[in-house]
Amino acid sequence: MTNVIARLFSRPRQGEAGFVAPLARPAERLHMDVQSGRQAAGTLTRDVFFKPPREKQAAGFSVRAFTKSARSASRVSRIHRIVAAALLLSICASASAQQPSRTTRKEITHLFEHLERSGCQFFRNGSWHDSKKAAAHLQKKYIYLLAKELVPTSEAFIDRAATRSSLSGKPYQVRCAGQVEIDSAIWFTTELARWRKPMRSKATPASGDA
Repeated sequence: MTNVIARLFSRPRQGEAGFVAPLARPAERLHMDVQSGRQAAGTLTRDVFFKPPREKQAAGFSVRAFTKSARSASRVSRIHRIVAAALLLSICASASAQQPSRTTRKEITHLFEHLERSGCQFFRNGSWHDSKKAAAHLQKKYIYLLAKELVPTSEAFIDRAATRSSLSGKPYQVRCAGQVEIDSAIWFTTELARWRKPMRSKATPASGDA
């Protein structure tokens, strides 16, 4: 009888039928939960950061390809703009940098000779000068502009060399005997037009000669 009661109240040992493992103590359960949480977090980290899905890889490749193509297009566009600007500058330079023709040289030479023979006074930078000194001064400016290829026409010579002072910007003036002073640009332009008339009439044949 005693043995029967002892068997009823005794717990089966490990390996025997009916053995149930005892529950872990609270501290052990906490340790197991922490370990399980760490394992789960590590698995999640590896899945997210170290094993991206194919869709993410494809998206990243697309972004890199688009960025690379955009940079290439921007580089090509910048090169095109530089080439176009250089071409425009060369066209402008070729248009402005021209040597005067033979006719233009003759006209400018005549203007110098006419000024020397006129006996008029030439006003520049606050004082009057005789015609020979004035012609010598304008010839120096003409040689400088000629070296820079800035005198393609007689009008350009008058405007850039015989109109105003390069230092002060004040206009030149011419005063002849018995006449009031006028701007040198008007004086030279009037003489150029007068000298061109007989030259044009010689170049143009009469109607009866045709």
